[in-house]
Amino acid sequence: MTRVGLLHTVPALAPGFDERVRAAVPGSDVVHLVQAQLLSLAVAQSPDVPELTRAACRALVGLDCDAILVTCSSIGEVATTSIREGATSQDADLPVPVLRVDAPMAAEAARIAAAAGPGSRIVVLATQPSTLGPSGRLVTDAATRRPEDRLSVDTVLVEGAAAALARGERPEHDRLLLAAAAEAQERCAVIVLAQASMVAAFDGADVSVPVLSSPESGVAALAALLAEQGDGS
Repeated sequence: MTRVGLLHTVPALAPGFDERVRAAVPGSDVVHLVQAQLLSLAVAQSPDVPELTRAACRALVGLDCDAILVTCSSIGEVATTSIREGATSQDADLPVPVLRVDAPMAAEAARIAAAAGPGSRIVVLATQPSTLGPSGRLVTDAATRRPEDRLSVDTVLVEGAAAALARGERPEHDRLLLAAAAEAQERCAVIVLAQASMVAAFDGADVSVPVLSSPESGVAALAALLAEQGDGS
């Protein structure tokens, strides 16, 4: 039986990812490791985040996971050794593939923007400052792979949204996100949501450009990787 390890920093996201992984990888055993303190440390820019993140991944390796999906964009960069499209980290310390959930989304954003024409813009929305840097670098890396497309990337921190969510004020959080998207759609070809926790705000929303989120494409990439491993075994 395939065993998949999911590393989370937001406990509320675990059930949704569990459902997605079980649907994408039928018969799999899904192991969740929630490390909420990692997000707090990332927000505080603690130098301990890289080693603590890798320690969490090693713990999942110790539970016999065949692959690990890091569902938090704030720590995904430090959990992997490369931010190339579809990249995984695999070395003696972490002998199984480690995927960051947002890498496929970044590649898709670049494809959409390129199809819209040279000089198109991608806007990355985030509610946590700790996510803005890693997500911005990831999308920029994908967007600049073909210089002839002349794509540009803007990163936008939605001020007040994270605080509203922390207070339990989901409607205010969602209102701020939708207002930011309404402004962004006037100047871009595609909007990227840096955090999985932002997705629900856009259910049924009327936005004139594609709005991309990481859970669906990230889990699809995980399933594809596991299928390749199975074919090669």
